[in-house]
Amino acid sequence: MHDAEYHYYKNFAIKEKKPGFIHRMLDKFENFMMDFSMRDVNEFLSNSQNRYELEQREYKVMRGDFKLV
Repeated sequence: MHDAEYHYYKNFAIKEKKPGFIHRMLDKFENFMMDFSMRDVNEFLSNSQNRYELEQREYKVMRGDFKLV
């Protein structure tokens, strides 16, 4: 490797950067929202009266028809 290539890759080539503050906050918010929605799904499923209703509710959740009111 030539000296010029060495210095280019050492100083100017694209390096992996740490995620910025905004990205870290968005990741934390996304994880929080996922936990929140999983809690709601679990509550929705636990309110079923019998096995048939539980299976119908699971089917709705798997299809994506479950919406928070």
